Amino acid sequence: MPAVSARRKVWLLAVGALAVAVGANLGTPAVAGAALKGYLRAQLPGSRVEVDLEASPPIALWWGRAALVTVVAHHVQMGTLGMERFDATFDTLRFDPQALYVHRTLVIRSLRSGSARATVTQGDLTHALARSTAIRVDSVVLQPGRVWVRGAVRAFGAEFPAEGLGRLVLNGETALDLILDSVVVAGGSLPGSVNGEAMTIRSAIEVPPLPFGFRLTGVRMEDGRLVLDAGTGPV
Repeated sequence: MPAVSARRKVWLLAVGALAVAVGANLGTPAVAGAALKGYLRAQLPGSRVEVDLEASPPIALWWGRAALVTVVAHHVQMGTLGMERFDATFDTLRFDPQALYVHRTLVIRSLRSGSARATVTQGDLTHALARSTAIRVDSVVLQPGRVWVRGAVRAFGAEFPAEGLGRLVLNGETALDLILDSVVVAGGSLPGSVNGEAMTIRSAIEVPPLPFGFRLTGVRMEDGRLVLDAGTGPV
């Protein structure tokens, strides 16, 4: 009987240890995700954030090791630019676990690579372009590879109703230029050489520093959406 009792105790301890290990593995991603959400909410106020972390084994997240991290933020405001959605993916991320779990701060120790994509609606794009002093923007229509702009040209102390067809292009890593290949003024008359000519508005949209050190790498115009691509790493 004593031998049976001893074996039973060993068995119970083994089962208990296994249960703790399984629980830790299952619960760790949720704990890490909640901590990262707390950090991102402070960085992206007003937005709804979703986070997913993968590690093998999952308990490695306690050591600051993640094989893959995906972040999705909805309704993000960065400076004058509103984003409908911001998606980011990190491959092989090493972070300071104490900074994240205790201080709710993400300190990246190393990163193989990261990519991000932001989508901007026509309404948010119109609002961002409204700051331009060269033209007044009332509305925009985004189509694959091009943008229609309707509003007015400002010249000689007056505004002349106009519309133009063009595109948005990168100007470094922090701004977008608006290039209108042709500007048509209502009535067909405007002093100077603006009517029917191309117009370039430098830094029509200023993009503030993106989270996690992402840098703009591309801009695309799609049906009803402007898409910004960004990348980072290795770190």
